[in-house]
Amino acid sequence: MVYEHIDDSRARASNLLDSLEKSINAYATEVAKLMLLKEQVEALVRENSILKRAAASQHERHEVFEDKNGELLHLKHLVSQYQEQLTAMEVRVKFFLNLLYYINNYKLMMHLRQAHQSSPIPGRFHPDVF
Repeated sequence: MVYEHIDDSRARASNLLDSLEKSINAYATEVAKLMLLKEQVEALVRENSILKRAAASQHERHEVFEDKNGELLHLKHLVSQYQEQLTAMEVRVKFFLNLLYYINNYKLMMHLRQAHQSSPIPGRFHPDVF
């Protein structure tokens, strides 16, 4: 009877130790899985941080591009206005040059007429000589 109790106690202790070993192994496996997941989460957090910085940098570049694009459009508009002003000025300059040409011709004609009238030699002279 004592042997039966000892054998029974040994069997129970063996079963208990087997259960404890399985439980410890299962716990160790779960801890290993959790550590792996923790490392993956940390890697994802680092990648997310990098991506956030990249997105912020890209956003800043986009804003700079938009500012430069707006400035470019403004400058193109100014160039167009200046070209119109230049064209108008060219027309005015041509007009004043023509006017100056006609004034000079008129002055020369008057000068020649006066010189011809005050000439001491009467008569008509050949135009190539005078």
